[in-house]
Amino acid sequence: KFISSIVFLKNNSLKFTKLPPLKSVNLRLHKNKDWLQIEKMIPKIGTSRIFYDESIKKKLRENYLKTWIYNFFRGNRADELSVCVKKGSNEILGFILLRYEKKVCVFEQLFVSPNARGMGVGGQMILWTNKKFCKGLPVISGVHSKNPRVIDLYKSLGYKVINELFYYHLHV
Repeated sequence: KFISSIVFLKNNSLKFTKLPPLKSVNLRLHKNKDWLQIEKMIPKIGTSRIFYDESIKKKLRENYLKTWIYNFFRGNRADELSVCVKKGSNEILGFILLRYEKKVCVFEQLFVSPNARGMGVGGQMILWTNKKFCKGLPVISGVHSKNPRVIDLYKSLGYKVINELFYYHLHV
């Protein structure tokens, strides 16, 4: 069964696009206690190929994403996690999970809370994470084709499409 395709985009982390700063948010490194908020966000944001496969039980789809992100907090996945928090409340509005692979930075996951979408949070997180962690390395991110707003966001920040893969699942 065809599930979706994933579009890979690439940019040089030294090519910074200017965005007006968001005065209502702070960008920072993760704290271990952030897991408590992130865990609650995941069922509301799911955008993975597993999430799109309705032949898989909803609870399993949610647990797949939770496990993926929780493995970072256990030290078993990825290298960095940056978060965007609402000033004054420390409510997490979004996060990026980053992994170093050879001489490339890979954004494994980028999530923005549904109530923060369209406010510039995603763009701010991408640029901040590039500057903070990628230090001149090329940056690659994969975005599901069912998420065209995020593909357009990356393109507006200078990212170029470099590949597209198609996901199929076998159900027997």
